Amino acid sequence: MAEITGMGGPFRRNINPYGGHGSTVWWNQVKSSLEKVRNLSVISLPPDAPQALAKLAQRTMKLQCTIQDGQVWLSDGTDTVHIELTTLLEAAR
Repeated sequence: MAEITGMGGPFRRNINPYGGHGSTVWWNQVKSSLEKVRNLSVISLPPDAPQALAKLAQRTMKLQCTIQDGQVWLSDGTDTVHIELTTLLEAAR
């Protein structure tokens, strides 16, 4: 298991795992260590998110993003991708 370094200071930090089962295995391995980091949030993306987001990728692009209540909507003006986030760990306030 990796040592946690560089997480101090006043800033909040985020880790966003993705990949379905692989991220679940990772979380189960590091959960007890990461719960000790007060300024860290871990917010998981669903397994289909990377592929859905890739459909919006273009050489030059403008995306509009809305984030509300653990949900994200990204739109390029033509297509919209909806992603429901799962909070695994929330930073202390």
